[in-house]
Amino acid sequence: MVGATTRGMARKRPGDSLGLVGPLGGRLFTSDSRPDALHIMVGGGYGVPPLVFLSREILARDKGSRIAFLIGARTKDLLLCEQELRDTGIATHSSTEDGTHGVRGRVTDVLAPLIAKNIDSPMTVYCCGSTSMMQAVAAVCAQSSIPCQVSLEVAMPCGVGVCMGCVLDLKDGSRVRCCTDGPVFDSLEVAW
Repeated sequence: MVGATTRGMARKRPGDSLGLVGPLGGRLFTSDSRPDALHIMVGGGYGVPPLVFLSREILARDKGSRIAFLIGARTKDLLLCEQELRDTGIATHSSTEDGTHGVRGRVTDVLAPLIAKNIDSPMTVYCCGSTSMMQAVAAVCAQSSIPCQVSLEVAMPCGVGVCMGCVLDLKDGSRVRCCTDGPVFDSLEVAW
């Protein structure tokens, strides 16, 4: 356990109540509507489950959708949802920094060759995970002019836009509140 909130959650017992605010924001992933588009999900750690949900939504609308799912983690024990994705028939590519499973390296080591292999196909990258990972994915996508959407994870103290604790700088010089104006942004908008 790391902090006070985690310790408090660990003390909860079945039947205890929790106060939650959410979902926050209103800007969500927008799936690529181009015919035969390749949807590339890039998730790391806690960023994997939202992309699993997005994948299911895309497949529910069109069972023939092409989806490639890249999962990255430091080690095999930290990979999430890999078997669940394979069970649904989604092409899954794993990478671990220590080489214990999949490609040794980071998700960008898998992403760049996947983009190159499919460069003649329409594609969009959807990314959720650590800020450093999303920044690296955004750079790979920018190099190949591939649309990339990122779901930013910043501290959202109030969750309703009042405290300004989640302010994010955009490249155009504007500042937005991630909790009300996000959390999903085009990666080219973000002042990394």
